[in-house]
Amino acid sequence: MEQQTFSNQDAEKSDSYEHSVAELVRRTARSHQGVEAIYASTDEHTIHFWTLIERRDLDLVRALIRDFQERVIALFVHTAHSPYELDFHIYYLEGKDPRDILPSSTLPLTP
Repeated sequence: MEQQTFSNQDAEKSDSYEHSVAELVRRTARSHQGVEAIYASTDEHTIHFWTLIERRDLDLVRALIRDFQERVIALFVHTAHSPYELDFHIYYLEGKDPRDILPSSTLPLTP
């Protein structure tokens, strides 16, 4: 079975807000060397993002948090019509398979 992903081709099928946020999170996380993968899921009121890095790297974690705050949260959360809250998680893989640490409802954001 092929794994589902968020991609530009799915933009017309998905809510434009969700797609815009997911794309910005993907670009922001991928701008940092050391990011292995980014996953996302939604529930009724929240979009969850999981950024996976190979090992504990506090400089990378601080840079990711800063960039998510400056580039994503500032743009999307503080609008009067924001339909979702955004929730960010950073996990250290340390050799683990992402399927063993992420909720089953997550979908990978395309590279």
